[in-house]
Amino acid sequence: MPIEPTPAVVYAPDPDLAAVMQVLQSTPGLLDLQSDGPVDDWRTVRLAIADPNATRHLIVRNDPSHWTRPGFDVQVDGMQRFLARNGVDHVTGPMVESLVRLGFAISVAGDHGQREPYLHDDDPAGRLVSAIAAELDGVVFWVSALFDHRYRILVGGTSPHPHAEPPEWMSHPPDASRVARRFLALMALHVRSQLEYLDDSAIDREHERARLLDWIQRGGFADEFEPNETSPQVPCGALPPQVAIDDWWRLEGATILAWALGLIRFPLDEPTDAIEALADAAGWPSGVPDHFIAAATLKSNDELRAAQNHQFFWNWRFVDQQVNPRHMDFAELGRTSRFGRFDPSEYRLIDGDLAIGDVPIARAEPSTVTSFASSARERHQAINWLREGGSYGDTDTST
Repeated sequence: MPIEPTPAVVYAPDPDLAAVMQVLQSTPGLLDLQSDGPVDDWRTVRLAIADPNATRHLIVRNDPSHWTRPGFDVQVDGMQRFLARNGVDHVTGPMVESLVRLGFAISVAGDHGQREPYLHDDDPAGRLVSAIAAELDGVVFWVSALFDHRYRILVGGTSPHPHAEPPEWMSHPPDASRVARRFLALMALHVRSQLEYLDDSAIDREHERARLLDWIQRGGFADEFEPNETSPQVPCGALPPQVAIDDWWRLEGATILAWALGLIRFPLDEPTDAIEALADAAGWPSGVPDHFIAAATLKSNDELRAAQNHQFFWNWRFVDQQVNPRHMDFAELGRTSRFGRFDPSEYRLIDGDLAIGDVPIARAEPSTVTSFASSARERHQAINWLREGGSYGDTDTST
């Protein structure tokens, strides 16, 4: 039995009735518009739109009782469960989870007994839904899937469209091949920083940098570097000190991505000493292994979500200690926190607090705590990028 179209609902993070009204008033072919309120406070708008077949009649509804919290949380939870009913992967899982950021909904339906919108340019209703979604940076829930503003499936339905464009606020995790390229880029940045600190006169640093550039080019990931990641191009001895330090710590992000790619076991909660294992996995300096990028695979969505939670709280403890130095019951926080929970057994604890070496964090040497904190921040950035997508350098690590 064919699925009958349903009203289309545009979801967005923030209420903006005036913006929706502006779209409605600018509808191509608009013949008539009747609103039950002013541009920024209406509940129902009826439109008549010229169409080659017949005048298209639509009703656009704004129901604050639907999108106002806390009730809206129930609606979002139901939508998440519906979209995930057939399972999610490392890409669609975070996209579904990010729907908690929604805070507004507008529905478009057929009026005067006419059929519901069809998401296609042939239907004036579809074009209107598209325009509203584009204006609000929203997504469209229709029939059984979530669509972008160009009618392409993001989540649900048969399968996501390969060229679907999630809105800015929605997670859009990288695929496994992109993660592999980012891992290699982070390794290259770390290797370049090593050259800056190398003081062995028997080693030609510029020769080694040339080898690094060749490794990058032959490895097929030269286009992965972001605009500010230019250190491999900088002659040895000319790299700004802070850039050299920052690039050194990129090894910690590479550690998380290596785990996600199944190259190493989950790292201990301390700065990594696995540089040789990571270099071997990346194929430095002999060459990136054949099919390393094309054949890459990632851990499951559940594993990645658990890792993100772990890295969040590991980083959180260092940030909190910097802001409010003290001994705390970290284990109790894991059981009672209002912003998430964790199993205290995930971490090494002493006297109930996070352990740094053989002492709790509050009694550890400041320089050691700084080193651990740098590791925690880099790993948090890596797992957040893996789950959220976007620019690696702009990835949020706030706690």
